[in-house]
Amino acid sequence: MKKLLITIIIAVAAICTCQAQLRYQCQNAPDAEVTVVSGGVMIDIDNGAATLMLFPQGFLSSYMYYAATGVSALFTSDLTSMLLYVGGQTYQYTLTAAPANASPGFNYPPVPAPVYTPPAGGYDYSPSEADKAYYRNEIRELRYKIKDAERSLRMYERNMRRDPSISSSQLVQSQRRLIDTYYERLHWLESQLY
Repeated sequence: MKKLLITIIIAVAAICTCQAQLRYQCQNAPDAEVTVVSGGVMIDIDNGAATLMLFPQGFLSSYMYYAATGVSALFTSDLTSMLLYVGGQTYQYTLTAAPANASPGFNYPPVPAPVYTPPAGGYDYSPSEADKAYYRNEIRELRYKIKDAERSLRMYERNMRRDPSISSSQLVQSQRRLIDTYYERLHWLESQLY
């Protein structure tokens, strides 16, 4: 399935580039011509000195990866840059010439802009009646939780006075933090109502 998908992508690339040759150059390296063909890419190095046929191996984030025995090429998705590993060395090529009738890379159709007109008079940011009902219900439940947590805190404090220990002190501190958290949430909910 993966190879079929990659083959389809290569076929689309071949159609988009119209079987065109893309010229790449790199300083201190021979020039390269890349032709997208069915099943892979053909790289012609230094006007026929060496011809390599590379097959797709997958995608690495936004790069296309082609390889054959001892040779590999990594293209950016727009085909403007190529890393070629051959003969134990890696060369970084840059696109220098593309056919005039086709732009390199995949040509996606433009996405039409959505037609949207804001409502006259601006936006109403006040909460709806359903939102207000939700906030009131949450406030009611949170106040019950606060009363219950405060009752537990008083019990923990009494136990700590009778039997002081580190664990009872930690229990009191964690209960106080819980109550503080409840109050913060309560203040936020109340601010949403107005």
